[in-house]
Amino acid sequence: MPCVNVGTDKQPIIICTATIYHYKGYYFELGVCGYCPLRKDNLEPRKSFPSGWAKMINEFVGLTEDRRAKFEI
Repeated sequence: MPCVNVGTDKQPIIICTATIYHYKGYYFELGVCGYCPLRKDNLEPRKSFPSGWAKMINEFVGLTEDRRAKFEI
């Protein structure tokens, strides 16, 4: 999870964001709670996980950290 200090040495302000990936046509983020697809119509929970999602995530999880880093945006 990338973190950036936008404050000063005396008063640090740390902002952390989820890592975003693009793998096999899917955009998704990896945060504290796990993987989540990123889509324009993400308001409907049943539409959030597209077909083929589970297969792609299982394959992605099996990759090494170095290989995953190649798909970071």
